[in-house]
Amino acid sequence: MAIRQDERGEGADRWPQTKHRRTPQRTIVALKKSKKEARQILTDEQYWDLVGYAKRLYEFGDRKATADLDIRPLQEFWEFRVKGGFIRNVNLRVYFAYLQERNEIVILMAYKKEEDGQVSPHIPILLEDRLEDYLQGSSRGASIYRQRHGQHHDQ
Repeated sequence: MAIRQDERGEGADRWPQTKHRRTPQRTIVALKKSKKEARQILTDEQYWDLVGYAKRLYEFGDRKATADLDIRPLQEFWEFRVKGGFIRNVNLRVYFAYLQERNEIVILMAYKKEEDGQVSPHIPILLEDRLEDYLQGSSRGASIYRQRHGQHHDQ
């Protein structure tokens, strides 16, 4: 897959710092809306391949472990760019929030980018709304993946 970690060092001061290769008890939450968006864009096979890549966000903060992933800051959120490889011609963006105090990654949105250029201004607003809903307890239909001491547990 032709993806790479942000080479410009953009937002380097915002990257979480991990002391160990695997951070214990990290949780990844994929919101129902983000899963639905990805399923509408991708085939079943592509979707499940994406799920595997998204689970690599357990390693978020370990630049060496995620060096092949193109992850960039977007305001207070993060943008995981996926293009080519297993998703072929799709230019996909997976937007997520890192909640350091909870050691949690919340996947907020999957978006098929159609045009070159900057992120559409409506995207950060949608991300803020979805994160606020999630923090207020709206997680119905979300998939929760927990990692404990190097093991992955799906719920």
